[in-house]
Amino acid sequence: MNDDLKIKKTTNKEIDVKNLYDNLIHYEIELFKNRWTVFTTLMSISFIMLSLGLKEIFDEKNNLLFIITCSLALFIYLIAFLHYLYFHGLAHEIRDSGEKLEKGNELAIFSIRRKYSEKQKIRFHFIIIFFTLIYMIALIIIIICLLVKSSI
Repeated sequence: MNDDLKIKKTTNKEIDVKNLYDNLIHYEIELFKNRWTVFTTLMSISFIMLSLGLKEIFDEKNNLLFIITCSLALFIYLIAFLHYLYFHGLAHEIRDSGEKLEKGNELAIFSIRRKYSEKQKIRFHFIIIFFTLIYMIALIIIIICLLVKSSI
C-alpha cells in the first residue's frame, strides 16, 4: 500500500494533522475523478440511447420501441444526475472538513476552495440541474406526443 495513504496510529493528543490533511485532499481528488467519470459515462449512454430511439422514429419503424428507448435513456440520465448530486454533497463535506483542519491547526498549505464574492460565484451544479430539467421535459413531451399519436 502507498505510504502516503496510511494514517499513523497515534493518541488523540498526537494526531498527525499534516498526514490527515494530505489524505483528505487525496480522497477529495479521487472522489472528484470518480464523480465526473461516472456522470459523463452515464450521460453519454443516455444520449446514445436517445439517438438510437430517434433513428427508429426517422426510419418510421416502431413508436413503442422509441418510447421504451426514451424512457430507458431518461432513467439512465436520472441515475447519473442523482449520482452527481450525492457525490457533490459529499465533496462539500470533505472540503468543509479540510477547511476546519486548516483553520483549527493554522495550516497554511493551501486553501482547498478559492473564496469568491457573491457576484462572482458560478454554481456549476445549477447548470447541470437546469440541463437535466430541460432534458427530462423534452423527453417526456416527446413520449406523450407519440403516445397520443399512436392512440389516434
